[in-house]
Amino acid sequence: MPGPSNMYEYESTEGRATRNPHVTVVTDPSRCKLCGKRGRHPSINVVPDQLLPFFHASDDAWETRKLKEDLAGVLGKAGASASLGVEELRRIARWKLGSQWGRVEGHLSQLTEDLVRCVTGATLALSGHDLPDEIATRVSLDLLRSLPGVGMGVASAVLALTLPDHYCVIDFRGWRALFHPQERREFTKAHYLTYRAGVICLARQLDRSVQDVDHALWELDRHRQASK
Repeated sequence: MPGPSNMYEYESTEGRATRNPHVTVVTDPSRCKLCGKRGRHPSINVVPDQLLPFFHASDDAWETRKLKEDLAGVLGKAGASASLGVEELRRIARWKLGSQWGRVEGHLSQLTEDLVRCVTGATLALSGHDLPDEIATRVSLDLLRSLPGVGMGVASAVLALTLPDHYCVIDFRGWRALFHPQERREFTKAHYLTYRAGVICLARQLDRSVQDVDHALWELDRHRQASK
């Protein structure tokens, strides 16, 4: 698959991204080469067209869609007092961790229904408040990670599956695809904010949900690794 240098460059014009297939522009390295804005994602190393073949390629697309529908149904019935229970949290953790599910199963089995609903309810309630985006994201991650067995990956999965237009799942494949060839296996809140900023940038370019772009990045990395 052709890389960015074989496709097109983006030039920044007064903070706006302008697609120009005929010129190569040397841009300010502190600015994103897609949207032209300074932010957390200046080293993004994928262009929108590279993701187009991968939006429907996921092997677990049906499972993911079913899980999102089930969660939406649970949250929709609860209305303003929406929250997730232990069983929903366990399903999300299994979906995210796959074969590694066993390393958190013991921790999650000790959680009470009241505790999980209290934490997830407080997290979901943040989306209805007029808070700065970064603050809401940081607090949401802190709340979810306060639950034993919930690390950054599972916490981000809870956000992505319940609020897919706004959040994505942090994962080594997505990170490597977005910031190729950077490698990372452990993630902090700062890493999540950096990754999410890049995914949001691509989502706006492609008019897709944040989670859709996240899935496509995961598939892009899998394709790259299989092609080696």
